[in-house]
Amino acid sequence: MLNLEQLGGCSCKIPASTLEKILLPLKNQVLDHHLILGHGHNEDCAVYNLGNDNYLVFTTDFFTPVVPNLFDFGQIAAANALSDIYAMGGKPIMAISVLGYDTSLNSVEDIQEILAGAKKICNEAHINICGGHTIESKSLFFGLAVTGLCSSNHLKRNNTLTENDYLFITKPLGSGISLQALKKNKIAYNDMQETIGVLTTLNAIGETIGSLDYVTAMTDLTGFGIVGHLTEMIAQSNLSIELYFDNIPILSEALPYLTLYKPDACFRNFSSYNNHVEVSDQVDAQKAFSLLYDPQTNGGLIFGVNEAFLHHIIKFLTDHHLNDFIKPIGKVVSKKSKPIWVGADPNIEMK
Repeated sequence: MLNLEQLGGCSCKIPASTLEKILLPLKNQVLDHHLILGHGHNEDCAVYNLGNDNYLVFTTDFFTPVVPNLFDFGQIAAANALSDIYAMGGKPIMAISVLGYDTSLNSVEDIQEILAGAKKICNEAHINICGGHTIESKSLFFGLAVTGLCSSNHLKRNNTLTENDYLFITKPLGSGISLQALKKNKIAYNDMQETIGVLTTLNAIGETIGSLDYVTAMTDLTGFGIVGHLTEMIAQSNLSIELYFDNIPILSEALPYLTLYKPDACFRNFSSYNNHVEVSDQVDAQKAFSLLYDPQTNGGLIFGVNEAFLHHIIKFLTDHHLNDFIKPIGKVVSKKSKPIWVGADPNIEMK
């Protein structure tokens, strides 16, 4: 077990505003016509054209422990890294580990627990951890570098939403709040089964969503919160998003703490993105602050659906046992004064 003050997960991401400055030296790299997507697109993965309509999809993700149980930490870190491949509509094919720990604080048995958790998740994804790299580090961290494949016509990007698309999500929000309550000793780890279930669930449905022609764009929700990731989805367009606050699914374990406990990253996300958001008087401002900027670890997939196929996606989600997520959480609209407008339930008729 770990000291709860060490907990990190996707909350330990560098703030988006700082990250943008950090990456400036990587501009104007060697031109490679086979590189479909690189770092300049704010995408979940790099994408390389292998020819014959086959794309290689590659990502890495690692962080400090998000929970005190090391086996669960390994599961969560692995599922989170794999999520980027699924968010592009891809299929993971192999992984290598990225690990650092203090040998004076963590035993070999501790690290074996982490790797055992990661192996369990990779077994579910039908891939192997094929090796990796391990270093001595004052902070414990773990993750994976993952390689995947995707056909060119199934690749989903995060910035290709079109006007009147409806937005859907595949997991509830609130994991950052639940984990902060854990950190404050207000909830016992053994009582967090719903949260742990979300954190350890693969976003494998993304591979199938990638095959749906009427899905226009997709990304996964992680440390920048829902507002941060939605901002990325429309940053390069002349569009805005109407977010239906009442339709956003929330972890029941997070509800009692929604306005009480906020991760530090919640405030960092607010600092980076609050100028992009307008919240309607219909929405409780404190609840909106907590939920909209809450950093998620291995959060759900957010994707856009052509409005003419609303009933198709509802049937798809129902058929895949995602009945709790059939209500759209928003809609893409023409440009407003702010990129994201947050209102209440639009009372969309589900046919």
